[in-house]
Amino acid sequence: MKTALFVFLLILISGIASLGEPSKQQEAATTEIQAMFSQTASAFNRRDMAGIAQWASPDTVIILLNGKKMGIREWQAKVDPWLRKARNLHTFYKLESVEAGGQKAECIYTQRHEFVMPDAQGRTHTYLAESRWKATIVKSADGWKISQTQELGNRTLSDGQPIPPSQVPKLGELLD
Repeated sequence: MKTALFVFLLILISGIASLGEPSKQQEAATTEIQAMFSQTASAFNRRDMAGIAQWASPDTVIILLNGKKMGIREWQAKVDPWLRKARNLHTFYKLESVEAGGQKAECIYTQRHEFVMPDAQGRTHTYLAESRWKATIVKSADGWKISQTQELGNRTLSDGQPIPPSQVPKLGELLD
C-alpha cells in the first residue's frame, strides 16, 4: 500500500512538473521572437537593409492588405528607395501574442514607423505608418525566421492627420 501511494505521488508530482514545460517553452519563444523584432527595428533605424532582412528566410512570403504577395527580395527592392528617402526614422515592433509549439510559432505583431519625408514639391512632412500583422515563424539554426507574414490592417498619418490608403505616398510602392 505504501509503495502504491509512493508511486502515485511520484507520478502526480512528475505530471505537475511537466505542465510547467510548455509555459517555459512559450516564454522562451516569446522572448526570442521579441528580440528578433527589436533587432529588426534597430536595423531599420540604421537603414541597414541586410540587417532588416535577417528576420526572413529565403522563401518568406509577405502578404499585403490588398492581397499582393511578394518574396523577401522583391520586398527589399521596394523598401530600399523609401528607406533612403526617410529621415529621422524611428521604428518599433510590439509583439502582441505568441502561440509557440516546438520549432514553430504563430504571432500577432504591430510595426510602427515614424519618419520625415519630403513631398514632390520638396515640403517636409512627418509621417506615422502603423500596421498590424499575423506571422508564422519557424526556428532555424540561425534563430527565429518569419516564413509568412500577412498584413491585417494599417493606418498612416501625415503631419498628424489620417490619410486614406489611396493617398498614402508610394513608400517604395509597397501599397500598390
